[in-house]
Amino acid sequence: MTSTNNTAETTGNKVGSGLKGVFGVINGVGETIRGGINSAVDGAGDAVANRNSGTVTSNSPHGDSNQVFVKGQQEVKEGIAQVQGSSSQSQTKY
Repeated sequence: MTSTNNTAETTGNKVGSGLKGVFGVINGVGETIRGGINSAVDGAGDAVANRNSGTVTSNSPHGDSNQVFVKGQQEVKEGIAQVQGSSSQSQTKY
């Protein structure tokens, strides 16, 4: 019975890790889109105000738009790696 329990636990860990990776990808895509849109809006605001792009300091607690964009791209890469790793992993790393 122990073998069955270990197999079920391993399968559960793989599925859980895969799902966590999928949600990481979804979140990363959202952050990438948000960063891209905010960057475009910031650029448009700079153009309307007739100033060089990026000359105004961001007041956002999340950093500037480019940081959000890059963070989103990194989350997508990590999520994909986690999904791919879940098919060969025996246990989830925490």
